[in-house]
Amino acid sequence: MPFQVTYLPRHLLTPSSLTLAISSMRSADEDGDGIPSIGEYLLGLNPLSMDDTHHAQAQTINGLPTLTLSYTPDTSAKKLGSIEVNASTDLETWPPLPPHQIIDLGDGSYRAQLAIENDLKFLRIEFSLSP
Repeated sequence: MPFQVTYLPRHLLTPSSLTLAISSMRSADEDGDGIPSIGEYLLGLNPLSMDDTHHAQAQTINGLPTLTLSYTPDTSAKKLGSIEVNASTDLETWPPLPPHQIIDLGDGSYRAQLAIENDLKFLRIEFSLSP
């Protein structure tokens, strides 16, 4: 017989227990690769297998030193959450990277680009569930 939510005791389905479960899922990283389980789902990755392809890299683009971060969202998971690339120079504030700095590579993949210039620059991906 398939599992049904109606079989759970009512005390397990409180708003606080559901909030805790969602919060845990956002930060859980079973394989220890630095990508939370929700991110692995939105990227179509296996949350039980380490992935080392989603790291920022320094490249030269149009003659400029540029920090890049490539990713491929899972189109079937897109409706359940969102992916946002953020940038920082101080590791404390993380505003979203402007849309013109995220390049659609035409095959379902994207590349975030941030000119390094003279400042330290950092990129990260944030994942969120749709309401």
